[in-house]
Amino acid sequence: MAPINDAAKASTSSVPKSRLQRLKGALTPALDKLADVAIGVLDIRSELTLNNAECDALALRVAEITESILSRASSSKEMVQMYSPLIKPLQECIDDISMFLVDHVQSAFAPGLSRVPDNERIKIEIAAKDKRLTDVVGALNLVVNMTVLSKVSLGDTNPSVVFGSTTLTAISQRACVILFMSTELPPKPRVFHGRESTLKSIIARLLEPEPAHIALLGMGGIGKTSTAATVLHDNEIKTKYGSNRVFLSCDSVTTADGIVSALAVALKIPVSQEDDARALIMQYFESIDGSVFVVLDNLESAWDTTDRDAVEELLTELSNIDNLSLVITMRGQQRPVGVDWSEPLLPPLDTFDLPTSKTIYISNGGKTGGQLDKLLQELDGWPLAIVLMAYQGQNRSPGQLLTAYRAERTALLARGRAGHLNSVDVSISLSLNCQSIKDVPGSLELLSLLCLLPDGIETSALPDAFPEMSGILHIVRVLEQVSLVTRPVENEIKVLSPIRAFVLVSHPPCGPHLKTLEDFWIATVCMADALFGFEDGREEANAQITKIIMKGFGNIMSVLSYALKAPEVREEILDAVLQLNVFSLLVHYGDTWELMRAGIAAGRHTPSLQSLCGHMSLVQAMQSCLRGHHSNTMALIEEAKELSQDPIFEAQGILVVAARQVQQLALQATGLGKDVEVTAEKVSKLVQAAKEIVEAEADTSLIAWCIEIQGILAFATGNVEEAISLGEATIAAFEELQNGFGIARGQYILGSAFISQRKWEEGDELLRTALASYHKHSFGLGIALTHRILGKSCVLQWRLEDAIQEHTIAAETFESMGDVAETAMSMRQCSHVYVSMGQPLEAIELISKVILSYDRLGDKIRCAGCRLELANWLDFVGLYQESLEQHLVGLRLCEELDLQQAVAFFKYGTAGSLCKVAFMDLSAIDFEAFQEADRLFRQALLVFEHVEHLDPSLNVLTSPNTFHLTLEELRGVLKRDLAVIWAVPGREASESIKLGEEALAVFTKLDDKMEIAACKVILASIMVHDDDTRTRAMALLEDAFTMLKELELPEGSLALEDRRQKLLNWHREIVTVTDRSDSNVEQLEE
Repeated sequence: MAPINDAAKASTSSVPKSRLQRLKGALTPALDKLADVAIGVLDIRSELTLNNAECDALALRVAEITESILSRASSSKEMVQMYSPLIKPLQECIDDISMFLVDHVQSAFAPGLSRVPDNERIKIEIAAKDKRLTDVVGALNLVVNMTVLSKVSLGDTNPSVVFGSTTLTAISQRACVILFMSTELPPKPRVFHGRESTLKSIIARLLEPEPAHIALLGMGGIGKTSTAATVLHDNEIKTKYGSNRVFLSCDSVTTADGIVSALAVALKIPVSQEDDARALIMQYFESIDGSVFVVLDNLESAWDTTDRDAVEELLTELSNIDNLSLVITMRGQQRPVGVDWSEPLLPPLDTFDLPTSKTIYISNGGKTGGQLDKLLQELDGWPLAIVLMAYQGQNRSPGQLLTAYRAERTALLARGRAGHLNSVDVSISLSLNCQSIKDVPGSLELLSLLCLLPDGIETSALPDAFPEMSGILHIVRVLEQVSLVTRPVENEIKVLSPIRAFVLVSHPPCGPHLKTLEDFWIATVCMADALFGFEDGREEANAQITKIIMKGFGNIMSVLSYALKAPEVREEILDAVLQLNVFSLLVHYGDTWELMRAGIAAGRHTPSLQSLCGHMSLVQAMQSCLRGHHSNTMALIEEAKELSQDPIFEAQGILVVAARQVQQLALQATGLGKDVEVTAEKVSKLVQAAKEIVEAEADTSLIAWCIEIQGILAFATGNVEEAISLGEATIAAFEELQNGFGIARGQYILGSAFISQRKWEEGDELLRTALASYHKHSFGLGIALTHRILGKSCVLQWRLEDAIQEHTIAAETFESMGDVAETAMSMRQCSHVYVSMGQPLEAIELISKVILSYDRLGDKIRCAGCRLELANWLDFVGLYQESLEQHLVGLRLCEELDLQQAVAFFKYGTAGSLCKVAFMDLSAIDFEAFQEADRLFRQALLVFEHVEHLDPSLNVLTSPNTFHLTLEELRGVLKRDLAVIWAVPGREASESIKLGEEALAVFTKLDDKMEIAACKVILASIMVHDDDTRTRAMALLEDAFTMLKELELPEGSLALEDRRQKLLNWHREIVTVTDRSDSNVEQLEE
């Protein structure tokens, strides 16, 4: 549609203006004032620029409605007298619209002052004001039409005298139709979930002999009306109350008299102008033979106005009727006074949990998908938001909706014509514009500030967060009463996510109270100083500080993010961002990467902040060294150099690179990072270069860091003696600085080195001393890693119960930090210990959980490795078919990763499982499974015979344990197992014997007595069937028996003991079968 130009506006304004001016004079002063305001609204039209069409339509509607009402009022003296005392609510509504349009025109000439785009916010406000105008006009026409209709029905007045020559306007007629429709019972909701206990409680009270008085409270869109409608249609309710069930929607009713008039219409009670309508209604109810059930829906429209006292008086009268049960639904959490509400009081309806939210979303047609949980978490369990999102989700996936919601926010949650049941924005606007909010100055300001706190805030902290805001607790009570804030727990308040999103756009936080809120959270972050090793603090106090910052982490992130959008950023804000980042790294909690990037961007162009921004870039460079980050470390270092004026920044940058390369060396040892060309020599040169610079600058703190990195490097590359020397030097350097945290890091290096030398007591003591310091400084990562090292130490000492305890603590610590990968690794280590303890079922249960974790992380190779272990342990307990299934899943994962050797290794494992499955029923051996096993064994052997070294990915596959076989051993194992299935159809015995002998040669060279014995038993089982080789077979059996009996196994090595017993049993079976065969031959010869 083409835009309306000024000339066109002037033309369309002049006609209604002239008609309004002609109506003046014949009216009362109150009606004349209404005409003046409407004329003023028309004059504003020519100045409208932004949101032109919407504002213009609202102005024209004001003029149209005013003209319609004044025309009707001027039709007779009776109508003038009827309208004059009733016009005040409409006057206030049009005054409010006029002020809104004036403000809108003025703000259009001051672009750039707002911190957020106003366009969508203004459209939402227009919709809300249009809704209010409709409600007020409907209420006015309701009262007038009721009076007129009662006069006509009683026959005591000529309609033409009342109406004059003017018939009912279209608006008036529509209001009447809406009124009569709204008194009918609403339909029973098609979808109703999550309120079953509330429903049961209401119905039970309504079925009691005494009348019930129930207030169904809660925020807009929480499900009050649908709950009431479900109650009305309950079979037991219908049986008791029959046709005496009355439902009245008070949406368009703003006074007690309006409720009375609407009830009179609903009950078809003729009321004249001289009658006392209220008395007639009360008499009507009292005269009914039987129980009456009345629902007054959306009562806040009348109660939360200046007519509150009269509404409460009416409710008191209704509650005094002996046969009448009353249910009201109201926004907010405050019940009207004067009614003996049924005990126990029904609590306000709450938001839904995630499972119920899912049920409602799907029941309303929303598609399911991988991002559904995240999408619904954005809605905080608000039923209206969930239903409207489901409407949008009928043809879009949850992932698409999540992206759209983050861009459009609450504007997405709407359908059809704007209304409080069809639009989240309109529903919220109605609450923001209610009388309770208008009556309390500062309520919207506080609400907007609370919207910066996604995790809510303790009520006891409010005076500290807003020290200059007077009457804050009273304001909070009002916000809670109208359900704009909720109370997730007794002493905390919170604003739901969709309300936060809307208010931050429509009423962005600003002013002096915003600064005090920022300062409050800055002070909270600064408490972390005690954790960084620069202040002495008790462990209990530091733990409490960590808990406080963790609890406020989301709020701090939100407040700081908002502060960074200001035209000028305070240095204190950037300091807090940096401190929060260091805290996050220290305790391994939260993700502040993007917040740091935003901070650097906000401050880098302010000269006084450039050095601080450079320091932030350096910290990010350090952060990029951590696992899971893929940022360009060198680019961050260059950024830091550019911004900072610190002369030793170059050295700090070099140390950051060195620290990262030490990480890469450690990863190379486990098969990760193999594409990065890093050598210990290169890292050592980097550290030495940095050390020369910092020594020249006499920076003792960085000198100590250099020594620490050298110690970590030595330990990572297996230079244990050097690591011990450097660990001691690290401790000494940090002792000079009185830095307890640094001392602990040195003790960790030294203790780990002693453990690797099997100096258990020295290593244990150092590690536990470091552990105590880590606890004092709330260094979660250090705590977890130290327990992991102690767990490995316990395994090496065969203290398996202690190992379980250490690895469990490590897992729990990693889990508390949100590190799923490291939690899974520690649980995996625990499962291995359970197997060593002879508790495979516990290991199976634990490794199954680990698989789920790696699957969520998308770590296919470790997921495959865990399935390999699970398969082996299922095999150990005789679940051969289940073991085969796990091998096949792992095989597919390795094929997807295109890891040739890992695929070959899984084929080897799958072949072993097939052999066991083939023998599950000895009466029907599965020779096809045998043949498939033979094929897989040969394919695996072919791969490993044509490679020169093992792929490091095999170490990752079996991590945390290193791959325990050399390439030569692996070839021997494959030949050994191929020899085992010598009976496979189509294979000559000589081929199997050759494979067995080649395997025996490998293990003899390695002096692996268990495998030597195994190979001899296998060869004997083949040779014993041939007269020419039977003598050698018996000799091999005798050698194997002696070797197995004399074999010394480590204490508690249950898996090895189990293998020895199986080989001895096999030996016994061969001997028994051979003896039986010889006996049969002798009998035949005799």
